[in-house]
Amino acid sequence: MSRQVEAHHYYMHYNQDMRQCAIFDSLEADACLIGVEYIISEKLFDTLSNEEKKLWHSHDYEVKGGILFMPGVPKAIERKELEEVQMSSI
Repeated sequence: MSRQVEAHHYYMHYNQDMRQCAIFDSLEADACLIGVEYIISEKLFDTLSNEEKKLWHSHDYEVKGGILFMPGVPKAIERKELEEVQMSSI
């Protein structure tokens, strides 16, 4: 990869099986939306076709590696949320 892109994810729960992330290129007021990402449970992942499954990735690395974090959120709440993201890490 020849370049890096800063990405700030803002996510919400639809339900226990799915989260939707709006991805912005900065924290500034004029930040651009650069993507939308979904995090789904293993239960939903298992219902996808094999072709569709190729388009999804786990968030296990981001959580365990400390790349995924929640600034301004109390540590106890952050830990619980990230454990849930890791468990539904597809």
